[in-house]
Amino acid sequence: MKTQDAALTKTISATLRIGIVLAIGFGMLGCMLYLPSKGNAHASFHHFQGAQVPFASLHAIQTMVTKPASIAERGFGLAEIGVLLLMATPIMRVILSLVNFVRERDILFACITTFVLAALACSLMTR
Repeated sequence: MKTQDAALTKTISATLRIGIVLAIGFGMLGCMLYLPSKGNAHASFHHFQGAQVPFASLHAIQTMVTKPASIAERGFGLAEIGVLLLMATPIMRVILSLVNFVRERDILFACITTFVLAALACSLMTR
């Protein structure tokens, strides 16, 4: 049982490390492509404007990366992928923990982890 815990701990830590490194890599690459053409634009903080609908879907992000209208749009899409990876990293940790609790037949912690995963899923699906 201790070897399973150690293996799971190593798997979770590797997943967190890889997720963070990938998120930083995509974010930096996106910024390097986006900022040279759009970085000197002046920001207006007098009126809040949320994300536009085209940027709020996975299909739109995929289109920005694969068929961009400009290099800046490709950079924005890559930065968005970095943000999505950053959000997915802790979710993967919860999923790995749930798998471990089910494998160990620890019903209480499996139920708690399922509740946490459901809360995360609901928060991602609501706007």
